[in-house]
Amino acid sequence: MRFNYKAFFDAEGIPYITVGKNVSKGCIAIKCVFCGDDPSQHLNCNPDTGRYACWRNKSHFGRDPSRLVAAIKSISIEKAKELIGNDEAV
Repeated sequence: MRFNYKAFFDAEGIPYITVGKNVSKGCIAIKCVFCGDDPSQHLNCNPDTGRYACWRNKSHFGRDPSRLVAAIKSISIEKAKELIGNDEAV
């Protein structure tokens, strides 16, 4: 699933980085919303696959960006899936 993480983060005003020691090639990194106390941008989001993963906590990962969108926006996963459905293609 392709998800336009950059456009989503821009729209939500979420700071991100695309290069640096915590950023995997081709990924966009943000502070991990699941850690709650991330001192840097450890959550890598892959726009090509839709997957995301945290360098600090291996249990903070997913294959479907709807869980991440739901956590960021404090909405249900169902509502997040609706939002992503409208912005799925890059």
